[in-house]
Amino acid sequence: EHEVYCVAGYWAPARDWERFDWAWKRELAKRDLKEFHAERCEHGNHEYKGREDRTEMRDEFVKIINEHPVHGMFAVVNLRAWDTFAAEIKRLRKMAKSPFYVAFQMYLDAISGEVDHFPPEERVALVFDNRPESGKAIELFNWLKGAPDPAFSITASRLGDVASACSERHPGLQAADLLAYEARRYVTGVHWEVNPKRRPSVWAELSRKLPDGRGIAADALPHLVQIMRDRAHGASS
Repeated sequence: EHEVYCVAGYWAPARDWERFDWAWKRELAKRDLKEFHAERCEHGNHEYKGREDRTEMRDEFVKIINEHPVHGMFAVVNLRAWDTFAAEIKRLRKMAKSPFYVAFQMYLDAISGEVDHFPPEERVALVFDNRPESGKAIELFNWLKGAPDPAFSITASRLGDVASACSERHPGLQAADLLAYEARRYVTGVHWEVNPKRRPSVWAELSRKLPDGRGIAADALPHLVQIMRDRAHGASS
């Protein structure tokens, strides 16, 4: 609603996810919650209605993220110029049918770079929340694995399995939801000054688990389109 599209998530080796899941689920039980939902907690809706401990519980889940070796990443696309460049983006990126695809491709590129120091036989398995976008993500993920475009060859070589799942059973998806929500708040309210009137955010704490304390903000679509042009070299991607 603030002319922003955001894709966010966390990555970690499987063994680290096990410890993270245990700590997150313990906090959920303590708070008498089935899952943590960032936006509902922020506005006091649904199961958070009338609860006076909303800020405290949010801070506790952020603390769990920072206490475990999980690593965040997000990609944000500024939609203000989307209509101007949509046709060219679709031509340069065969699967770029919407801002979602652009943000997701940026995200996969970033993730493949972050795990490049792992042994070459290691693969990134992605789990998406069961939302309408998950089908699009799985479609794009599988296409990228076999994409002929040299620009994505490194990314494709790191991709493994993909699945969608219920966020209630996967704490990592709840953490990703928190990161996506706060990333949108930060980019729109602080970076772009679109909607600055919100209660204090936890961005300073969440950004500790981002590469260089930040994510990927495609502020200017013209710049992103130029990168696509440079990569294309006349090939379909």
